[in-house]
Amino acid sequence: MKAMKLVLAAALAVGSASALASSFTEGGGYEIGYPAAYQAAVNDAGDLCSLLGGRPGPTVIVIDSTYMGGGYYSVLVQRVCFGI
Repeated sequence: MKAMKLVLAAALAVGSASALASSFTEGGGYEIGYPAAYQAAVNDAGDLCSLLGGRPGPTVIVIDSTYMGGGYYSVLVQRVCFGI
């Protein structure tokens, strides 16, 4: 499985929290590719939040999910980040 990573470091103000976006593309068909891409994007947004000195929140919003063809899925999520 090949993964392509695109991190959108766009912080959107949400009260005292921000929302960080992350997108991943994974292959292997729907049963493997979609969950793997979703989890990678959620983890990456959380890691980015921590690197910026924040605390990742549990709220995750799927902004977009797209079948890329050939068994590859791309998932874009937003995750709440407190303290940045």
